[in-house]
Amino acid sequence: IIVNGGKATGVVVKCSGKESTIQADNVIVATGGNSYQSTGSTGDGYRFARFTSFLDPFADALGNGWQVVQSLLAMGTGGLTGLGLGNSVQKNLYLPEPQNDFILAIIGEELGLAGILILMAVYMALIWRGCHIAINASDYLGMMMASGITIMIGIQVVMNIAVVTSSFPPTGIILPFVSYGGNALLIFMGAMGVLLNISKSSDI
Repeated sequence: IIVNGGKATGVVVKCSGKESTIQADNVIVATGGNSYQSTGSTGDGYRFARFTSFLDPFADALGNGWQVVQSLLAMGTGGLTGLGLGNSVQKNLYLPEPQNDFILAIIGEELGLAGILILMAVYMALIWRGCHIAINASDYLGMMMASGITIMIGIQVVMNIAVVTSSFPPTGIILPFVSYGGNALLIFMGAMGVLLNISKSSDI
């Protein structure tokens, strides 16, 4: 066991006369039936670097900033009109999770700035309609539910765009109705059903 500053930070393994060092964030030592776990500082440093990589992703373009850098490259490659639907390069093993968190970068690469602006216009129309339904709801419960659904969608859209454009640390928040994922899609579709029901029962 390697001890550094009172903390176990790694394990030395000796096999066939050869020694190798394995660095570990969590080292579990068993002695006499009791196990002790020690957490090193490597994991905390990695998490902090990952969290702050959005400030200057190109400073560690091959490490913590890799995902954001590839996202920016994808959107920059798309230009104004994009490379064409299905012609993305970054989604082919360059950009991690292109179907989830960073789907907007692929849309920007394939459909360009024009495609992103059209998608943003659709989201803005949806959010405006949600606010209109909340304001004109027939009762207090309907107003609160419509407001919550609209705010949930709006915040997720804004945060996803911020992550893709390196304006916010990676959070794992998807782009509503666009990112891949069955559970999230079911939740959003159910929320839209509730919103439509509130709209139907109000005087709009």
